[in-house]
Amino acid sequence: MRRTTGSVDGAKTLAAGKHGATATRLRGKGASVTLDFGLEVGGHVTITLGPGTDPGQALGLTYSELSTYISTTSSDGSNGGTNDEPPVTYTALPGGRIDTATSNPTGGTGATQNPASQLRGGFRYLTLVNQGDGTVEITGVSVDLAFAPNTADLRAYPNYFSCDDDLLTRIWYAGAYTVQTNIVATHQGRVWGPPELGWDNSARIGELGDTVLVDGAKRDRTVWPGDLGISGLTDYVSLGDTVTMRNSLQTLYNHQAESGALPYAGPAVNFIGNSDAYHLWTLIGTAEYVEFSGDLTWARKISGGFRRALDHITAKIDDDGLLNVTASSDWARRDSDGKNLEANAIMYRALLACAGLATALDDRATAAACTEKATALKAAVEDAGYWDAAKGLYRDKPASTLYPQDANALALWFGLVDDAERARTISEALVRRWTRTGALSPEKTDTSVHPFPGSMEVHAHFAAGRARTA
Repeated sequence: MRRTTGSVDGAKTLAAGKHGATATRLRGKGASVTLDFGLEVGGHVTITLGPGTDPGQALGLTYSELSTYISTTSSDGSNGGTNDEPPVTYTALPGGRIDTATSNPTGGTGATQNPASQLRGGFRYLTLVNQGDGTVEITGVSVDLAFAPNTADLRAYPNYFSCDDDLLTRIWYAGAYTVQTNIVATHQGRVWGPPELGWDNSARIGELGDTVLVDGAKRDRTVWPGDLGISGLTDYVSLGDTVTMRNSLQTLYNHQAESGALPYAGPAVNFIGNSDAYHLWTLIGTAEYVEFSGDLTWARKISGGFRRALDHITAKIDDDGLLNVTASSDWARRDSDGKNLEANAIMYRALLACAGLATALDDRATAAACTEKATALKAAVEDAGYWDAAKGLYRDKPASTLYPQDANALALWFGLVDDAERARTISEALVRRWTRTGALSPEKTDTSVHPFPGSMEVHAHFAAGRARTA
């Protein structure tokens, strides 16, 4: 139990999990109890009510991932639009039961006739608040975890990690668990466009198999290819799961444009053709999935779409050997058009990945062409003026004063940097920008810290041979 407001009896016994043994009573409007589940959970909530509940009462539910946003009047934002999320209210009957999977809400959402919409993808804190003037008696609260439905036992990791540094071991398992929270059923994604009131997680977001890998348990709940570049690797290394990655990729290919452009985001968002960077991440993910799974049958099935996607993006490589980004949507970085280095680093990795996939499919001509383009791009980056020896970092563009975290990290991770001394120089320069909050992402704002490019930086320090720094 995290806290109570108003007149509350027996809150601690409810938090102790003593269902039915004693009751928690919320007396009067605004009386509330906030439960702390101790870690990120997600799914549908079931509440059992005692006979001491007065007739004609209503109970409201609010959710939060952080204690900062615990509230009796709103949940932390998850719908991606208005984020107007007042308490979702339900009729509270004496001796009754509220199950958010089957009980119709009476307020706080525009989807009152669709209980499945009220699946809450990610939260740690659940607040139950009395919406009436009488007493609501609660005898039990539980959450039916909805994530990783392809796993019978979330603790039975097929792969594992242990070392003499307890913090590092905990970080590894935190990453594995985070990915588990992002493996969701194909029919439990976020509806788009977002509702004006509340949220709706009943959208179809996958079109093959039972699960897909989304970018966030709570909010987007959509397949975003850029995020697959990080989470797909984690899913494989920790869970040995390649099927979810295949399902996610196939869904993206299902929505490929006639031009060959792949989605910036999958259904139900369906942003198609407006991101060269995320287009490339799908190509990388495709090659990595085939490498990890050995699934050449699927690779041959999507080879036509892969080829069209490859032709679409390589047509944007100019005579100087560099990719010129014309579809500039990205992870929210600025200056993401033109010949920015982040996109060119991704292009370089994609070309090498394509060469590997083509070799696996015995397509020697494509493998040779991709390798040749990658070699030319690498040389072009070296000649174009991105490198600033005085700063020890790459510029975003040859004439730019921006030294981005993502581009420098990807240059190391994806192998644009061969020289060990330069690799160390970049790694050290990135470290000098660390703050108490984390590693700076100046390509967003001068003070921002973001986990997506931050994860790239972790890979970069490893690539530079500086594991302790990572």
